[in-house]
Amino acid sequence: MSGELLLVRERFDLDDRAYTVMADPAFDAATGMWQATLVFLSLDRSFSTPLSSAPVSRMVRRDDLLAAIRELDDQEIAAALRAIDLPLPKIRAKKKRGR
Repeated sequence: MSGELLLVRERFDLDDRAYTVMADPAFDAATGMWQATLVFLSLDRSFSTPLSSAPVSRMVRRDDLLAAIRELDDQEIAAALRAIDLPLPKIRAKKKRGR
């Protein structure tokens, strides 16, 4: 993350969960482009760490990227969230009790 998070949606509901959606704009020196990833903060604390998407937008100019972030619609946000490989809770193996 670049450290500069921008609010995209204060509350975004998808399926049975709610998130605050932030955008993380960063300059990719390898490509010479600005790119934005979405960061999803779980409002119900079902995920203890933020979830980050793959880049959802790339632009040459930072101002163009910021405009694209402001124009993201709910379908694009939902698609970015659904594409994240969600961390599953670890299930502890049952311990065998010796006799």
